[in-house]
Amino acid sequence: MISSENLTRDELVARCAELEYKLSLKEITTDDAQSTNILRNIFNSVSLCFVALDIDGKVIEFNKAYLEFAQTFYGKTPEKGEHYEDFVPENKLQMIHNYYEQVLKGEHLTFNDEHKINNRTYIFLKTYIPIIDNNGQITGVLVSIQDITQKEEIQSKFARTYNTFYTVINSLQLMVFAVDSKTFDIIFANHFFVAVNGEAKDKNYFDFFQNDELKLKDVKKKLKDIPPQINLINMYEVYLEKFNRWMKVYFRQITWIEGGANIILFYLIDIEDYKQNQKQLEEINQKLESTINERTAELKSLLTDLESEIERRKQTETELMMTKEQISLSLRKEQQLSNVKSRILNNVAHEINTPLTVISTSAFLIDIYLSQQNYSTIPELAKKIQDASSTLFSIVENSQLATNSDDVTYFADYETLNFIDFIKNIMKEIEENDNNNHIFQTILQSHVIILSTNYQMLKQAIIPLYDNAVKYSEKGTVITTKITEDSQNVQLSIIDNGIGISEEDLPYIFDMFYRSQKHIGIVHGSGLGLSIAKQQVEKLGGKIYVQSNENIGSEFTIEIPGINLADN
Repeated sequence: MISSENLTRDELVARCAELEYKLSLKEITTDDAQSTNILRNIFNSVSLCFVALDIDGKVIEFNKAYLEFAQTFYGKTPEKGEHYEDFVPENKLQMIHNYYEQVLKGEHLTFNDEHKINNRTYIFLKTYIPIIDNNGQITGVLVSIQDITQKEEIQSKFARTYNTFYTVINSLQLMVFAVDSKTFDIIFANHFFVAVNGEAKDKNYFDFFQNDELKLKDVKKKLKDIPPQINLINMYEVYLEKFNRWMKVYFRQITWIEGGANIILFYLIDIEDYKQNQKQLEEINQKLESTINERTAELKSLLTDLESEIERRKQTETELMMTKEQISLSLRKEQQLSNVKSRILNNVAHEINTPLTVISTSAFLIDIYLSQQNYSTIPELAKKIQDASSTLFSIVENSQLATNSDDVTYFADYETLNFIDFIKNIMKEIEENDNNNHIFQTILQSHVIILSTNYQMLKQAIIPLYDNAVKYSEKGTVITTKITEDSQNVQLSIIDNGIGISEEDLPYIFDMFYRSQKHIGIVHGSGLGLSIAKQQVEKLGGKIYVQSNENIGSEFTIEIPGINLADN
């Protein structure tokens, strides 16, 4: 007796047709009858839709899945002996006629077909194969139909998310490229790299760096014993003669999504201006030191030789000290600016690693699940890629705000709006991104507060406060927005029931890059949000306050002056 476990889908269907034929000739044996029952049960239990047609296009047999398909998408119930023209929609008939004629000539056809119902398009994979009897003659056509709508939608969504990742990389104003660690072929190069070096497709690393200026061979040795899964970023500085500039090179080893090869990812950042400024500062310091020494020697000589010049020497010395103090102050400011830029660069390089790793890992897992036809986890991974892309944009935006803190052109951008509507629009964005994880409520003194201010800067100050309230509060807790006004000011308070801020952290929370040691590595952040909020509020002539109790919650209050635009 035949075992159904050893047959493929097509063989099972063919076996059913063979037994059906024997039954019609009354030649079926006991074993055949038992096999018929087994195969018939399988035929009707599979999720694939099957319908068998004779050579004239009349229905021989169909399974339960096809019956449901025809009722849903054709709006009719097929009957045995009925011609397919009697129940197939008119707009599909010509296509089926053509395919039917090709299959009767011995061809096997597979194609995608669309059906629309309730304003949604469903995609089906359809297969037409000939039914051949024991004499090798074609006696009919077997049609199988498989719903692949979810698979196509997931692939389309993944492609859009994947394109977003490439858009972010290609928008960076620094050279990014990936090299196969075995063949040294260029696997990927962003637009900036191509603009500087030329087309990188089908090129090798040594086509661009003939003398191994980036020390790729040394880098490969260094990464030899480090698995790609370990998120380790290395950095060194090198002078590239081909560009006549100093570069800071970041590199790390990752597994490439397409093909699974181990690659080395390079980021090249131009630091020529930094090097030149550093050199100029050193020269100025040397000249200044030499000048001071010479002048001091002259003054000591004059003091010894000309007692009458003591008063003039004191005056000259005072002037020199003032000059030195001014120069020192300028140097300190320059050094502070340099330190801030360096800290921003290092912070962004560190913070960007986590979302890039999430994108790379999620995309790699999606590729595996697609190959295994395991679609249930893919939407969650695609969501992680979208969230990581949003994080990248947020990091870049915060870094730009931090480095542009001296911009004072904001007065020209004042607008007169209803402050209540402005806050409601921000809350709508926050609630949409929060996915119903928190409960948002408002307490309003009035539904109309007309305020003239720079709303773009004000939004840059408010968003970090909402972001922190969401990040540091558990799901299901309440986040309250309270708006009041008096004769001179408008007050906005954002109140959460989160983890609060400890007394030792409270004095430093508005400092640039400051983050509590308790949350580093647990809650994502750059240490720039509250610093940016304070800067923007103070530029608008306002103030920001905070009241917080650890494990109870925090209340951040922004006070903005009620500026009359006509008076200004």
